[in-house]
Order: sequence, then structure tokens, then C-alpha cells
Amino acid sequence: KAECESAHTAILGAITAALEGGKRVRISGFGQFSVRQSRRSKFRNPRTGGKVNALARASVRFKPSAALKQAMNS
Repeated sequence: KAECESAHTAILGAITAALEGGKRVRISGFGQFSVRQSRRSKFRNPRTGGKVNALARASVRFKPSAALKQAMNS
């Protein structure tokens, strides 16, 4: 159990470090993780009716591989 936890931590740490560096992480037969930047945008506050500026943010995107999609849909 301890070996599994350390392997799990190491894998997630490596993926996180690569994504923080702006790189894509591809796991063959599983999918691809990448970072996507959103644009700054303006929203309307429904209570006050005033405009609110939203800052640009980064989010993680996952694109499943064709093999994973096929396995899930069969």
C-alpha cells in the first residue's frame, strides 16, 4: 500500500510539474493533459448591475485517447 501511495504521488507530481511548466502530458492509450488559458472577460453583477472584470485564468484540460473512448463506448 505504501508503494502504491508513493507511486501515485510521484506520478501526480510529475504531471503537475510538467503542466506548471506549460507542457502537455500524453499517456499512451489513456489521453492527454494540457493547460488552457482563458481570456479576461467582463461580467455583469446581477445584484448591482455593475460590470465586473474577471481575470484570465489557467485550467487543465483532458482529452481522452481514441482507445479510451472506444473502451468506454463498447
